[in-house]
Amino acid sequence: MSDKPISEFESLLKSRLAVCEQDGALRKLRTYEGIDFCSNDYLGLANLPLPARSIKAHGSTGSRLISGHSDYYAEIEQKLASFHGFEAGLIFSSGYSANMGLISALADRNSIVISDTLIHASLIDGIRLSK
Repeated sequence: MSDKPISEFESLLKSRLAVCEQDGALRKLRTYEGIDFCSNDYLGLANLPLPARSIKAHGSTGSRLISGHSDYYAEIEQKLASFHGFEAGLIFSSGYSANMGLISALADRNSIVISDTLIHASLIDGIRLSK
């Protein structure tokens, strides 16, 4: 743990996470073993050891919260976080989903977001989702 003081923003995030945990709404990424009946990979083809595929993961097969998370993602996220000097990291599927997810997660109906008409649609959607 760092010796630097916790900022007001970090304190806000920690309190919101605590509320999510109390409400049973805190989600964690987990890897699953066995037959996958909840993804788009009905036949299990994404994890076949095909010689033509030299990468560790062959597709997410679905939402990361449901079935698409893998140890490979976790390893890459940790390496990226360490490289940039952070405790943890999260890879989004696109910049659009990153902007939309981040804004909607951090802002709520009591937040004030100042923007102009030239911002990207992903930020507008994130602001709208935050209410």
